[in-house]
Amino acid sequence: MIKMAILNNIYRINIKIFALTFLLLATPMVNAFTPYQKVQDAQTVIIGDIAATDSELPRIQAISDIAISDINDYMAKNNLPWRFEANITSAEGSMNTHLAKIKALKASGINLIIGGRWSSFVSNSIAYINSNGVLLISPVLTTQTFNVNDNFFRTCPTDPRQATALAYMMVEQGIWNAIVIQRDDDWGNTLYDALKSEFETRTGATPMQIKYSVSTTDFTSQLQAAEGSAPSMGYQHPIAIVLLGYDEVASILNQAKGYQTINNLMWFGTDNSANQQSIITQAPDQAKKLHLISPAPAIYPSDLYDAVKTRYSSRMGTDLTYYDATEYDAYWLYALSVVAAGDSTAEHVNPKLLETSANYIGISGWCKMDFYGDRVNTDYNFFDYEDVKGIAKSVYNGYYNQFTDVLFWEGTNKIKTAITATASYKSAVLGTPITVTGSITPAVDKAAIRVFFLNYDGTYFVAGANAKPDGTYNTTQVALKKTGTWIVQAWWKRGVPGNQLLNYTLCSSKVLEVVVAPAPPKTNTTTTISIVNNTVKINNPVKITASLDPKVATAKLTFIVTKPDGTVQTNEVYPDDTGAYIYQFNPSDAGAWKVKASWAGDSAHNGFTSVELFFIVTQPPPPKSNLKITIKDANSAPVAGATVISTKTPSSQNALSGTTGADGSVTFSDIKSGTYNITVSKTDYKIKSDTANLELGITTEKLIILEKTSSGTGSGIPNAPLEAIGFGLVIGVLVYSFTKKQLKPRLS
Repeated sequence: MIKMAILNNIYRINIKIFALTFLLLATPMVNAFTPYQKVQDAQTVIIGDIAATDSELPRIQAISDIAISDINDYMAKNNLPWRFEANITSAEGSMNTHLAKIKALKASGINLIIGGRWSSFVSNSIAYINSNGVLLISPVLTTQTFNVNDNFFRTCPTDPRQATALAYMMVEQGIWNAIVIQRDDDWGNTLYDALKSEFETRTGATPMQIKYSVSTTDFTSQLQAAEGSAPSMGYQHPIAIVLLGYDEVASILNQAKGYQTINNLMWFGTDNSANQQSIITQAPDQAKKLHLISPAPAIYPSDLYDAVKTRYSSRMGTDLTYYDATEYDAYWLYALSVVAAGDSTAEHVNPKLLETSANYIGISGWCKMDFYGDRVNTDYNFFDYEDVKGIAKSVYNGYYNQFTDVLFWEGTNKIKTAITATASYKSAVLGTPITVTGSITPAVDKAAIRVFFLNYDGTYFVAGANAKPDGTYNTTQVALKKTGTWIVQAWWKRGVPGNQLLNYTLCSSKVLEVVVAPAPPKTNTTTTISIVNNTVKINNPVKITASLDPKVATAKLTFIVTKPDGTVQTNEVYPDDTGAYIYQFNPSDAGAWKVKASWAGDSAHNGFTSVELFFIVTQPPPPKSNLKITIKDANSAPVAGATVISTKTPSSQNALSGTTGADGSVTFSDIKSGTYNITVSKTDYKIKSDTANLELGITTEKLIILEKTSSGTGSGIPNAPLEAIGFGLVIGVLVYSFTKKQLKPRLS
């Protein structure tokens, strides 16, 4: 299954499509190939095109000529080795002839064919194209029956797509149920099923189904059934008639004239009944009365479409239709897919069709295909038939945008408006801010503007703005964050319900394209950092310097500082005249600090973060105390030469030791606060002990009085008082007397 393989491993070519006069210019895809210098080596690829009937041949020939001319101009300008031709023929209204023409084209070496315009044509040919290497693109077949994974593709939407728009329109008009009168064929049944599903989702009601054979010309039984059912169905909620038909629509309208109930209901149709001259000609009165509001696939208004339309109209004398545009785009999808594949065989072109369609915006809009090769998205215009000065005319009255699910309904008796949109850049690099400006005519003050941005990959978003009193508006800057081509379209919606804005029609702008290219490679940068002083005291300045290489004058470095407790503080610094970055601050906490410098980069440079450096913040030592001890005698005279020592000091404080000077004092500086036990000694003086309590950071003064050891003039035994000498003499005499008495008997 080739399409399955593509969807599982899809490779985006990112074709940029934009108008160059009337050319498509797919630059990124072209850049994927080596330019060919010898255009004379170009290979010719023939695309087959089978009209349903001979009457279609002039129209198809005109579209083919324009498309082939544009494609070959593109190939030549981009020096690509491919040229294209068309082989146009007719199925003559026969499915067997259609198959025979496919076989004949294949026999002549043509593998890429546009055709399959009727469901019977595809049913009768599908087996052959799938088994014989033939690709078939239908620009007009909307029947969903063929949404299978095979060699069949289409550039038009399937019927369920218009069912979404039709159901939305009906509900917008207040319709809650419907009677569907339809052809009994694949087209009618498929469309009814899709409409039924949409209606049940939106209102919970199931539309009544009334079928008729494709050969029916008298619709009495179908109209009678509708007439009989309408009163009971419309008892609680408004109902409408939905007509799913082809050329027989005018006959049904005329025959409904005699049925009072259904002839006074709202009627809705399909793309087969929208803007049809045959209805105006054959049933003008009923068209004016019933209106027959019908959707038709909408072409994105663009300069590219206008250019092709002008050339087609000058040749054919008629306007370019939506299905003419899908025919033109089918040629382009084949041609671009051949370039992408480097081959024109079905085997190699098949997988490239999905890739190419996903990135291709043609004159019919975005041609992205789903897994089955069916077109994914289409917007719809709504037309009805109105009485314009007594003449039935088809009138454009609304627009449905599928991506935004927004319906613009103009109705009648309203002031028509137009809106313009201009992007600040048609091409930009990734991330460039873009602003969309424009105006509403006539000016609609306070109109709510919505600008829709859509990328090829389906990414989209909406930017808003409000119109000024003069009708102008501008969006805030938006950055398109994906590469490729973006579709940009503005529309407006009413602001406050119930005000004068309801008197205006809603509208949308022409489609713009903004091509976003990848940003050029950025220059790498490096950031270096250094600390002038790696150890500082608390609350003292630390100086950090940094540099950026290469220098960027507008670069603002962020210094990221981590405190010892883990909290982070940042500071942004611009370079000085020399390009240096200097950051200085006073750290308030002691401990290990970390710092690094970072730059996020800009559109031309990559950012960089430096290594992280450490520095230490220390706590200053507590303030020291001083102790001054003064020694005096009893007469307040200074005692010089006294020894002063400490016998007890505060923890971790060394012992004190000193000698008093001539003034009797000794000072101990830068010692710890706390309690000191002091002992003072000096010859001829009594030893004296005392206590000193020192307070933090101040000088404590202590006075100690020494007493002499005696009050005599210096007679007697040194250091022995006279009283003691006398007492000793008395004791000596007594001992002598006692000893003498004890010795006397021994002497006798």
